[in-house]
Amino acid sequence: MDLRIVHEEAAVPVIDLGPLLDPRGPSPSRTAELDIIRQIGNACENWGFFQVINHGIPVDLIEEVLATSRLFFEYPAQEKMKVRAQARGGKESEILTGYNVYPPCRWDLYENLYYHAAPSACNAFPEGLPKLGMLIEKLLIFLSKTAEFIESLVFQSLGLPANALKELIGDRIEPFKILCYPRATTANEEIGAWEHQDSSCITLVGQDESGGYQVLRDDKWVNIKPTKGALVINIGDILQVWSNNRFISAVHRVVNSKERRRCSFAYGSIPNPDMIVRPLPQFTTDINCPDAYKSFTYRDYMLKRIHDKTHPPTTPKDLVNISIYAIHKTNSDSNEMNAHK
Repeated sequence: MDLRIVHEEAAVPVIDLGPLLDPRGPSPSRTAELDIIRQIGNACENWGFFQVINHGIPVDLIEEVLATSRLFFEYPAQEKMKVRAQARGGKESEILTGYNVYPPCRWDLYENLYYHAAPSACNAFPEGLPKLGMLIEKLLIFLSKTAEFIESLVFQSLGLPANALKELIGDRIEPFKILCYPRATTANEEIGAWEHQDSSCITLVGQDESGGYQVLRDDKWVNIKPTKGALVINIGDILQVWSNNRFISAVHRVVNSKERRRCSFAYGSIPNPDMIVRPLPQFTTDINCPDAYKSFTYRDYMLKRIHDKTHPPTTPKDLVNISIYAIHKTNSDSNEMNAHK
């Protein structure tokens, strides 16, 4: 696909959560709440992406985390490599928190700081920049609450209970990354993150003003324009499977800026690795619709995705995605599905 084709007129929906969260305002009516839930449902079906404003996380905190992270990523490589989690006995932990950079043969061009949701004793913060650790821990507390609230609205937009995610997976795993993308000085550095879908249930993203975050819609790339204080929300593969393709895990990417480095953070909700993932009966047997995916464990999928990071395929088009579990329909199956619409 031509990297230059960008749909300049289209815009990812921006949804104001203020009426549901402003403690100074009147209690929201059920009508107002249902309108916001409807907006979210439409965005999840048609885009797989939306932005939220007035979400309850202080804008100053988001901006300070990104600005302070930028200072860290300007450190020399040998200093950044010191920020690595160590397991007992001095060995690196299997899931390494702290600073990470993928091998030079990778398709993605970024470095990152990786953490678990607060509080976590295994998180490794930069000793020379203690402010960053304190900011991250504060942000993680806000993100956990905000993610749970947004997830409740997403599931209600599917006609499911507000606590459906907790009922499905219990205590969710909440990985958090701060990412830094290099300035594009050559054509080979144009793409910071190759086109992909997230393997999460749902992802919350905060971005600086650099731009370059794009979602694919109608075979064209749409810029997710930075909005002050906004969070970008995108549906992940697991929710696409659960909803039997009603909600979209949209393809997206990052295009590097020629002017400056780009900093962002991503916070995801993912199932326990041993959980069996399959389409929910509300979207299959209950409505006489065949499953679009076969069952799989989340661990199986994650190991395949991690292998792609550590052992990149020959071309980025060969990267693993959720379609490996798709059940391919025959013509008679397709006709039967259409009959139920």
